[in-house]
Parts: sequence; structure tokens; C-alpha cells
Amino acid sequence: MAQATNTWIDRQGSAWPGRPGQREADGAVFNGGVWFVGAAFHRNAMFRGLCSIIGNTGRCDASMADWEELIGLSVLLRQQLGSLDPELSPFRIPGEGATEEQLRAAESRIDAPLDPMYRDFARYANGWPYFFTYAHLLGAEQFGQGELWQKGNELLWLYYSEGPPRGAFPSLAELTIIGVGAEVTDLFVIWRTGPVFDGGHQVSWLAGEEVDRYANFRTFLLSVNQYLQSDIKKFSA
Repeated sequence: MAQATNTWIDRQGSAWPGRPGQREADGAVFNGGVWFVGAAFHRNAMFRGLCSIIGNTGRCDASMADWEELIGLSVLLRQQLGSLDPELSPFRIPGEGATEEQLRAAESRIDAPLDPMYRDFARYANGWPYFFTYAHLLGAEQFGQGELWQKGNELLWLYYSEGPPRGAFPSLAELTIIGVGAEVTDLFVIWRTGPVFDGGHQVSWLAGEEVDRYANFRTFLLSVNQYLQSDIKKFSA
């Protein structure tokens, strides 16, 4: 059975057909359900996400975007920021979406289910280097093993070393590490207990203390995209 074609729009606004896995010299590639962008972008997957940049709020709403659109927007923002500040904001793309087998293996290693919302996201983007400043978002193969997982656990133990955190905060065993700073002490964890918003548990950003808390992983990704947009404006000024 022939693969369905996908329409791309180049810098000049011209449309051309593409197939999954097709790569252009400028670096655009469709892979595993995610549209990675060089000089081109996929019309449907990134349309609503791009609206938040061009201000076309009458035709679309980025807050209602699905994973493909949120990831596509994030890739585009990182590419823009990387061109403005390549040393502090290296441009990296996420890994190809995780398979069900990879996700089950990850859950087996940590002896706990992954957060449903994060699990769904991982089907589109399996790990992301330099996801937030110098923190790397873990891929399925990194849960329960490897250097980043080990460092994440060390940072989490350090966070709890002076006793339980103040306020309503889960125990150490009720958190799942999802992001680790390789060169910094930033750590991102998802709660396994507590409130559930739209099918996802809360995400906490830790760096010696709790820096911020997000309703769920989607909210966290939206916040990261806003942070990227803010940095682009700062460096473009």
C-alpha cells in the first residue's frame, strides 16, 4: 500500500509533496509522526502553533493544539533561538516517538506506570536534549538506567536530604524524574499522586527548592514554549 503524501510549505510559500522519512538539503524531515523543521514546515501540524507567533488569533488557537502542533512550534522556536544564541541555546530536535514496547520496558525498569499525559507525549517525542536551558528530557530508554537517571536520583535524594519538603508535596517514592540538568542542578519531576488535570499529574521544577509547579505536562510544555518566545524577543531587540 502506497504511503500517503504530506504537503510542505517552503520559505517562499510554495507547496510541494513529501513522504515520511523524506529529507531535504535544508534539513526538513517528517519522522515518526513529528515534523522536524529546517527551512520548511508542515502545513497542518504546525499551523495553529505558528499562529501564536504571527498573531493570527482569529483563525486558530495554539492553546487547543495537539502534541504534533505543540512539538512543531517548540522545534521552530528552538531553531530561531539557536540562530540568535547558539552557545547558550543549542538547537536540538526530539527523538523519534517511542513504541509501546519501549514505554512498557521503561515502566518495568522503574516499577511504576508513566504519567498518562507524558506517556502520550512520548509517542510523538521520545526524549529531547537541551529541552529547557541545559536540562534534558528523558527518553523511554533512559528511565531507570544510565547517567542522566543516576544524576537525577542523586539530585532528588539531595532535595530530600534535610527532611520532607514543606507543604503538600509527595514523598520521594511518589515522584517520577522526567528531566535532568547534565551541567546544572535543575530537575523536573512528575507527581504520581495528587491532583489530576485533563488526565495528567502535576510537574515540579526543582533546583535546590521547588522553583515552579505546573498543572500537567501539557501546561509545562506550553510554559516552556512561552519562555522560548520571550528569549527570542529579548535577543531580537
